[in-house]
Amino acid sequence: MRMGVLGAKLTGYALYCLAALIFFLWLFFPATYLEQWPERYITARFPTLALTLEGLDYHFPGTLACHHLALYDRQSGAALLELNQVNLVLHLSQIFGSIRGSAEYSADLYTGKIYGHLTKDEGVVQADARLEGLAVEYMDGLVLALNRKIEGTASGQMAIRLDAAMEKLLSLTGSLRVDQGRVEVQGVLLRHTPLQFDELQCMVQGKDDRFHIEAGYLRSGTFDADFTGEVQLAQSIGQTGLSLKGTLVPKEQFFAAMNNPSLKKILHDRIQKEPLHFYLSGSASKPHISLDAYALLSDKLTSY
Repeated sequence: MRMGVLGAKLTGYALYCLAALIFFLWLFFPATYLEQWPERYITARFPTLALTLEGLDYHFPGTLACHHLALYDRQSGAALLELNQVNLVLHLSQIFGSIRGSAEYSADLYTGKIYGHLTKDEGVVQADARLEGLAVEYMDGLVLALNRKIEGTASGQMAIRLDAAMEKLLSLTGSLRVDQGRVEVQGVLLRHTPLQFDELQCMVQGKDDRFHIEAGYLRSGTFDADFTGEVQLAQSIGQTGLSLKGTLVPKEQFFAAMNNPSLKKILHDRIQKEPLHFYLSGSASKPHISLDAYALLSDKLTSY
C-alpha cells in the first residue's frame, strides 16, 4: 500500500515537473537563439548551402512554428527549397521518457503541402513524408539547374532513414507522380517540343547518392512510355547522372508533326513489327535520348 502511494506521488511529481518545464519553455522561449541555430548548423555541415529563417514561435503546449524557411545554393544563389510555414508538433513525453524523440510536421510548399512524422531512435533519424499538389514551375532551383522551363503538379510519398548527424542517407523508398506536365525540350525529338504529358509516375529506391527507378511510366496524347533505370546524384542538380531505358508506344498524334510522307511510313511500318526502344543518358541539364535501332532514322526525321 505504501509503495502504491509512493509511486502515485512520484508519478504526480514527475507530471508536475514536466508541465512546469513545458510552461516555462513557452514563457521563456529562446526564439532568437533557435532562429540562428539552423543557419549555423547548415553552414557548418554543408558549406555550399545557406539557410534562412524569418521567424520562429513556440505555441503552448508543444507546437513549434517556423516562418518562411529557405535553403539556397551559395554559388548560384538559387533557392533549392522554400517552405512558407512549417509546424512541428513535439511529443515531449517520449523525449523525456526515453532517448527516443518524435514529432509530427506539416508545411506549405510550392502552393502544395508536405506532412509526415519524424522519429529519432538508437542513432537513426527516420522520416515519412507525403507530398500533395506541389507546383513544379515554382521550384526555382530545379528550373535553373535543368536550364529549361518545366510545369506540372507533383505528389508522392517516401520513407527516409538518416544517420544521427543527418549527413548520410541510409535508405529512401517511395513513389513520385507528376500530372499535367510540360517540359521544354532544347533538342528536337521527332519534332515534338515542348514535351507535354498527362501523367508521369515511378517508384524510387536507393541510398547515399544512387537511386533505382522502377515501374516508371509516362502517358501523353502523343505516346505512352514505360521505363526503368538509375539516377546518380551530384552536388549540382544539373550534373545528376541519368541512365534510363524503356519502350515507347506512339499514337497517331505522334506522327502528325512529320511532313515527310515516305519517312513517316517507314517509321510507322517498323513500329508495327517491334517496339520502339529508347535510352536516356547524360546529365539532368544535358540529357541525351537515343532511339536504338531507329537512331539513324530519327536523325533524318528531325531534319525535316
